[in-house]
Amino acid sequence: VGRFYEHLHSKRQDVLIQAFIDAQKRNVVFKDYKLILAGAYKEPDGKNYLQKLKKLIGNNTAIELHLNINTDELTDLYGRAQFYWHATGYDSNIEKEPEKAEHFGISIVEAMSFGTIPIAYAAGGPIETIISEKTGFLFNTVSELITYTGKLIQDQSLYKTIQKKAIDHVQNKFGYKVFQKQVKSLLI
Repeated sequence: VGRFYEHLHSKRQDVLIQAFIDAQKRNVVFKDYKLILAGAYKEPDGKNYLQKLKKLIGNNTAIELHLNINTDELTDLYGRAQFYWHATGYDSNIEKEPEKAEHFGISIVEAMSFGTIPIAYAAGGPIETIISEKTGFLFNTVSELITYTGKLIQDQSLYKTIQKKAIDHVQNKFGYKVFQKQVKSLLI
């Protein structure tokens, strides 16, 4: 989930598409899965990038682009998804260009609240919102992204454990009651 453009803070859908194509080739467990990329798109900002993504996808019917969807459609996707891949900042020098990392990653937290397990690039906001191997996974390489996903597909017990911890983590750290308590502590 994220904007379709390459400037400054790219969500790196290109990396996710290539990772999924590689995963389909490397591991048979991915044959029944789809990669769905959803987000805002407007011309002219994203036109070239969107064309690049479509070329990368080619005729792979297991990869879908959902442009400018509404909240109900996004909620439906979160509710059906098993995994939430996030690659913002991938292949960037985060030390020199920290703005290329995900700042907070509200979409990651939203996904977790639906029980969708996040597997995100290990930089910026995700390292604050995901407890790796407990509430999701943080990856440094595309190979790790594929490996973690495959591991969760094959181990449903692990999947359910992390899924529950992800939901609990969001409620305990970002839930309304926590927010309300923190606001009150700042005001009083």
